[in-house]
Amino acid sequence: MISGGCCHDYISEDAIFMKAMSTELPVEWTVLYTGRAGDKKVELYNQPNWAEGYDIVVHNECYATVDDQEFVEKIVAAHAKGVPGMVIHCSMHSYRSLESDEWREFLGVTTRRHTAQHNISVKVLNPNEGPLKGFKTDWVTPLDELYVIDKLWPNAKALATAVSPEDQTAYPMIWTNDYHGARVFGTTVGHSDATWDDPAFRDLLVRGFKWAVNRE
Repeated sequence: MISGGCCHDYISEDAIFMKAMSTELPVEWTVLYTGRAGDKKVELYNQPNWAEGYDIVVHNECYATVDDQEFVEKIVAAHAKGVPGMVIHCSMHSYRSLESDEWREFLGVTTRRHTAQHNISVKVLNPNEGPLKGFKTDWVTPLDELYVIDKLWPNAKALATAVSPEDQTAYPMIWTNDYHGARVFGTTVGHSDATWDDPAFRDLLVRGFKWAVNRE
């Protein structure tokens, strides 16, 4: 799990995620917390085969101003070799300053902004299949940010959407992506501490993790 960067209490979030998974699957975690700087270039990513030996990489990071294309190519190369991923909230705005789309193709979405915080009414698109089968169908989040999705990439599939109160447009906010054969699960929700304390959000994280490692 790679966590750190701007704007959030990543240490608490990491602990919540690991506790939620502890009753679901036997997971041996390696956690890299990089601090609160938003322009950090995580040194791990410069290592050859940096994700080798891991069954999944959880990206909960927020480095919007990093715009080094060669560096970002090193990150996604590990996933292109088949390592599954999870991408949470501000990870979607990481490497936002980079003009090329290597990171966004991996995510499965393109986004550069979000709404003001509000209680998000979540619409599950198909409650009878996929990782959201049996998930709460009337979920309204605590105060959180809805990311404006400019593009859903061709190999990504929206699982749930929400309507922005600002432009009345429905945007994907939970999805899966096939990145060169690697499973990627993503959600733009996760800004507030209250969201991380929400049992429905924790259930979502568990479902996403289990789907990504094909242990549904």
